[in-house]
Amino acid sequence: MILKVNDRGPFLHSRIIDLSYGAAQALDMVNEGTARVEVRALGAVGRAVPGVERSTEQIYIQVGAFAQRPNASEMADRLEAAGYALVGIDSDLSQTPALYRVRIGPFARSDNIADVVDDLSAAGVSGTYLIVEQ
Repeated sequence: MILKVNDRGPFLHSRIIDLSYGAAQALDMVNEGTARVEVRALGAVGRAVPGVERSTEQIYIQVGAFAQRPNASEMADRLEAAGYALVGIDSDLSQTPALYRVRIGPFARSDNIADVVDDLSAAGVSGTYLIVEQ
C-alpha cells in the first residue's frame, strides 16, 4: 500500500510511523493497534507552493497543571518514560503561585491529535486539554 506521509512522525518513541484510522483499517491492523511495517521513500520531497503561507498555529495537549515544579517534572518524566516525545513544561510565573503546565507538542492541525489523546486516556491520563497558540 502506498501512503502519503505528511507530518513529523509518531509521538511514541517506539514507533516509526503512526497511521490514520482509515489506513490502519485498509491494512487490517485496527484490532492489533500496532504492526511491523516497512517505510520507503518513493519520490522527491514536495516543494512549497509560492504565495501560500504556512500556518503558524501550534496545538498542544495539556496533560496537567501544577503549582509545584517538581510535580510537573514528575509527570513529564512519566510521559517520556512511557515513550511520548515532545513533552515540555510551560512555566507561568506571572501568577501567584506559579503555574507549571505539562504539555505534549506542538502539533500541526493535520497531525492525528485524537490518536495521541486516546493513547493518553488508555494509559490513565485523563482531563487533557487542547491548547491552540498562534
